[in-house]
Amino acid sequence: MTVAQEKMQVEIWSDIACPFCYIGKRNFETALAQFPHKDKIEILWRSFQIMPHAKHKPGMDNNQALAEHLGTTPAQAKMMNEHVTAMAKGAGLTYNMDKLVWANTLDAHRLIQYASSIGLADQMEERLFQAHFTNGENIEDQATLLKIALQVGLEEGPVRKVLESDQYTAEVGKDISAAQNLGVRGVPSFIINRKASFSGAMPVTDFTHMLSSAFANWQKEYSADENPAGVVCSPKGECQ
Repeated sequence: MTVAQEKMQVEIWSDIACPFCYIGKRNFETALAQFPHKDKIEILWRSFQIMPHAKHKPGMDNNQALAEHLGTTPAQAKMMNEHVTAMAKGAGLTYNMDKLVWANTLDAHRLIQYASSIGLADQMEERLFQAHFTNGENIEDQATLLKIALQVGLEEGPVRKVLESDQYTAEVGKDISAAQNLGVRGVPSFIINRKASFSGAMPVTDFTHMLSSAFANWQKEYSADENPAGVVCSPKGECQ
C-alpha cells in the first residue's frame, strides 16, 4: 500500500506575498480541524510566485506600490487593502497593510522547501505570512529570514547554507511548472490527489464541503483499489 493510498493528498499552491493565501490557509485549517477524518489528510505546500520580479525598495509605500503594480490609483489601492484587511479579520487574522514591506519571495519559498524536507513546512508558511502581513518584516532580507527560520525550529547552519546558495531554487521552479501544467493560474489553489481542484480564499463552510465531497470520492476509489473487480462465482456455478 502506498502513502497516496493511505491518505488523501491536498496540495496547496500559495505565495507569501498573496494576502488571500493567508486567509485561505486559516479558513482551510479551521475546516480541517472540524473534519472527522483529518488524520487521513496529508497537506503538501507548493511554491508559487505572483510577482516573480518584485524587489524590495526601502521606503516604498504599500498603497503606491500596489497602485503601480495594478495600474490603478493609490486611493483605489488603499480601498483594496482595507477590503482584504476586513476579510482577514473575519478569519481571525490581523493585517497591518500600512506596515507591509514589498519584497521578492523566492528566498522565502526556498526556505519553505527546506522546511518541508524536515516536516516543518506548515510552521514556516505560518510564520512567514505573519511576518509579511502582520509584523511588517522584510521577507526578502536574509537576516530576517534566518531569524524567522530559527524561531520555527530550523538549525542555523543548514539555513545559512540554503540562503547563501541556490539550494531549492529548482524545487521552487518545479512547483511553479507543475502549477502551470495543472492549469493553476492564481493562488491559493487546492488540488486533491491531482484531480479535484479549488481556488481562492473560500469561507470555512465551503472548505468543509470541499473536504467532505473529496474525501467521499477518495474513499470510493480507495475501496476499489483495495478490492479490485475480478471473476466471481455464484452458488449456481455461474462465474463472471
